[in-house]
Amino acid sequence: KNNYLIVQQDWMRQGLSRMLAFPEKRIIVAPPSFRPLDFEPVPTKRPVFLYVGTPDCHKNFETLLRAAQLLERKLGKDSFRVLLTVKGDENRYARWLHRNWCVTSSIDFCGHLSPVELAKAYGEASCLVFPSRTETWGLPISEFLPSGKPMILADLPYAHGTAAGAPSAAFFPVKDAVRLASLMEEVMAGGLESFGPVPVQPIRPPLAADWDELLSILLK
Repeated sequence: KNNYLIVQQDWMRQGLSRMLAFPEKRIIVAPPSFRPLDFEPVPTKRPVFLYVGTPDCHKNFETLLRAAQLLERKLGKDSFRVLLTVKGDENRYARWLHRNWCVTSSIDFCGHLSPVELAKAYGEASCLVFPSRTETWGLPISEFLPSGKPMILADLPYAHGTAAGAPSAAFFPVKDAVRLASLMEEVMAGGLESFGPVPVQPIRPPLAADWDELLSILLK
């Protein structure tokens, strides 16, 4: 029998409480802490859309790649660049992605990035795209958020929670490549009609901002 459960976001607390019939007052929300990457905006010749993720099928790279394919057919080659942290040979899923979309010239299968390379990619990116179907947090959203640049995110609870406080974000249904392509085109045009600030929702206790607060709750 557990005295407490620990989760990263409030929507997880609500969901686990319903699923397990476990009292919300005994589920502690403990958002992850991280060291922000230091990066500066870097001008580029064409808009860059960045997706930072591992080659796992729940990351939903295919929706972004379908959107890029649609956009390239509409706007032509060399209109934009989609940068992926997948090389295309890591596993069966990565090979499937590369086999189906390597012919789309706007897509760059760049592979894993070191922290220095990642900071450079964040600086060059015009927009972060994060279409993952499931996450407990979504660290790239937090890393990119301080830049103030637009983000296109999956319309799922984790993304709304992690992006809270972002000045410019838009959300799309995770399987809707057409809608994603439309939002990417807005970024390229500079209009951002569908983008806006993400509200910060207050989180009820028990809430732990760091390890000391978490231990003080657990050891009461």
